[in-house]
Amino acid sequence: MFSRFGIISGACIVLSLSLSGCAPDRPAPNSTPGTAVPSSEQSASPTPTPATSGDAFTISCTALVDDQTIYDWGSGNWALDPGATFAAGTPAADAIARSGTACGWVNLTSGETMTVSVAALTLDELEKLSVGIASAGSPATTYGVDAFFASDGGTGTVDVFSGRYWLSASSSWFFEAGDAQPIVSAALEALN
Repeated sequence: MFSRFGIISGACIVLSLSLSGCAPDRPAPNSTPGTAVPSSEQSASPTPTPATSGDAFTISCTALVDDQTIYDWGSGNWALDPGATFAAGTPAADAIARSGTACGWVNLTSGETMTVSVAALTLDELEKLSVGIASAGSPATTYGVDAFFASDGGTGTVDVFSGRYWLSASSSWFFEAGDAQPIVSAALEALN
């Protein structure tokens, strides 16, 4: 003997089981807010997507290296050059190509220049870049982090790898790694 309640609840169970087989699969909820779950069309792309670069990194030049540091280092004879351009193949141009920031200063008497650039990179990019730079330069222990100095055509360049940042400073005024110490130290402080 079945009660009406037993027949109805049994019918509901059978009905719900048969309908659950018709429901589309739902994607798992995102674990990170703001990220989209890719659709099957998006994830079935026939061409591989390139590895993502580091994040875009912008900072004002006066925040990267403050005016007082520039004044003290250059005896008050250097000024920020808002129209600075950076030749292809230089660390500054490379930093810009990697969505970083590059800044230029000019000596008000001689017209000589100094550039400081920074980019936020992935760990893989940092490793590849540091290996290449290390092979072309010599260690610069002045900075307490992975740093290298190289001179080419009368321009000295200090490249520093700190955390996820690649920082580079170049000038004809850098005859050795220590010549850039006030500039690089101020920039490192600004990044931390």
